[in-house]
Amino acid sequence: MDQANMSTIPHSVSITHGNDDICRSMAVSKPDSYENCMTGFVSDKTNGKPIEGACVKLTDDGFNSINQGYSDSKGYFSIPMGTASSCRILAAKKGYCTYTSDLIDLACIGKKGVDIALSPDEHGGIVLYGNVRDFSGKPAQGARVALSRGDMNMKEETTLTDADGGFLFDGLEPVTYRITCQSQDHETYSRVFQPAGDNPVYVLETIYLKMKEFKGTLFGVITDSGDTPVQNALVVLFSADNVPVQVTRTNEKGVYFFYDLGMGQYKIMAK
Repeated sequence: MDQANMSTIPHSVSITHGNDDICRSMAVSKPDSYENCMTGFVSDKTNGKPIEGACVKLTDDGFNSINQGYSDSKGYFSIPMGTASSCRILAAKKGYCTYTSDLIDLACIGKKGVDIALSPDEHGGIVLYGNVRDFSGKPAQGARVALSRGDMNMKEETTLTDADGGFLFDGLEPVTYRITCQSQDHETYSRVFQPAGDNPVYVLETIYLKMKEFKGTLFGVITDSGDTPVQNALVVLFSADNVPVQVTRTNEKGVYFFYDLGMGQYKIMAK
């Protein structure tokens, strides 16, 4: 084989032979390092500085995964595309908004690659996650959760819990906050806390709501044998086991009214 006619690029060579003296066939192919690659540069949109460690993902037009990689210390990336001739690019880095490109034809890009400028996330800060349940452990869906800062430097924010009792707030700082939770069937819950700044998501201890002690009313009219309302009649309310609970007198229309009663059965006696 005339070595003067061989290409200067490295080759993978496969040789099959019948004996040690005669070469029957030779197959030459380019190595994997020369396959189709999407190359580019990731930078900060505000100052143009390279971003290291940005995750760059390649997908097809339907967002089905092709491959992924990370930008190096100089912001550059090179990701093999296999046999794909086009792709979308998704890029993400903590503290920046997610980037998504239109469909890119590799033939149109060539060796120059793509420039990806990531915009800083203006909604940064700590994310707060919490969960609200009743004392039986059942999720409290639809509970109103309010968040305010202890120094009053923010307007109160509110949200409602989802079907699993969960809720989210974002943009928090490592300062003192007060969280208040209200539900129609439960007593109001309130506490102060300070999220740690070393974790992007601060998980609040589960909030357990105590069921409200529902109160009822009981009223009626006292009349004489001729159906005439009796004014100033004494009316005593007893519990089911004959313990006096409340006392009142009727008004000019013979009406008596008891309130703030716990659930149960009652008896009345009038004089």
